[in-house]
Amino acid sequence: MVDFKREMEINLGERSFKLKGTFDALSTMQSECGFSMAEITQMLADKKAPLQVYSAIIFGGIVGAGNPEKITHKEVQELVFEFGILGVAPMAVNFFLLCIKKNPKFEGDPEKNAVPAQAGQPMT
Repeated sequence: MVDFKREMEINLGERSFKLKGTFDALSTMQSECGFSMAEITQMLADKKAPLQVYSAIIFGGIVGAGNPEKITHKEVQELVFEFGILGVAPMAVNFFLLCIKKNPKFEGDPEKNAVPAQAGQPMT
């Protein structure tokens, strides 16, 4: 099986960044744009996401990769604006989909794989 990694490299003008999908990345996306994961997903699907969503996705990925350059969200916003929304949108959407995609090593139906806890017994 292919090693499944939630990582990608992007270039914004002359700067390149490693984006990594982690829990911190997803949390940062939500907090920086003020929308839930469901709202972000719906806006991207409807092609109605505001500019702040795209910059939050990019910044979240940078945070997920450890933010080695210590770049701020404000700086990412400026780079996104300079690079252009038409150039950034596809990269942001692809990275977001990579973040929320099901890991293929967890095969099968999650509903069928779930084992309900019995009342009064600890979950294992």
